[in-house]
Amino acid sequence: LGYFDNLGDQGTEGVWETRFGTAGVILRPIGRLELLAQYMEGVAMVRGAANDVGFSGFYTLASFGYRNHRISVRYDAFRTNDLDGAPFFREHGDGVTLAYLFEFGLHHRVGFEYLFLHSRRPILSSGDPSDGGWQLSYRFRY
Repeated sequence: LGYFDNLGDQGTEGVWETRFGTAGVILRPIGRLELLAQYMEGVAMVRGAANDVGFSGFYTLASFGYRNHRISVRYDAFRTNDLDGAPFFREHGDGVTLAYLFEFGLHHRVGFEYLFLHSRRPILSSGDPSDGGWQLSYRFRY
C-alpha cells in the first residue's frame, strides 16, 4: 500500500500538484511461479493551463523462472480523464506484454519483449497510437 503527494504549491506558476494511491500484491503459489497485481489511482494538476488530469492503472503479471531463464506475461489497463476542459486529455486502453529474459555470467541480462497495445484517444482526428512493438534490452549490473 502506498500514497504519494508531492505537496506541489498551486500558488506558484508552473508547479504540478500530483497525488496518487496504490495497492499491490505479490504471490508465490508454487515453486518458481510469481503472480503480481497492482492498482493505482490519482490526479495531476497545474495552475493556469487546462492540463488537470485524473488517472488510473491496473496490471497483473505472471512470471516463471527456471535457472537463467524467465518468461513473463503482463496485462495492463489504464485510463486518463480530463478534469478541467479543453484541451481534452482523455485516453483509455489495455495491453499485453510477453517477455523472455536470459541471465548469464554474474552481471549480464538480455531481454526480448513484445507489447500488444490497444489505446483509444477520442480527441485525435489522426487515429490512435501504435498498436505495439518489440523491445530488445541488455543490462549490465555491477
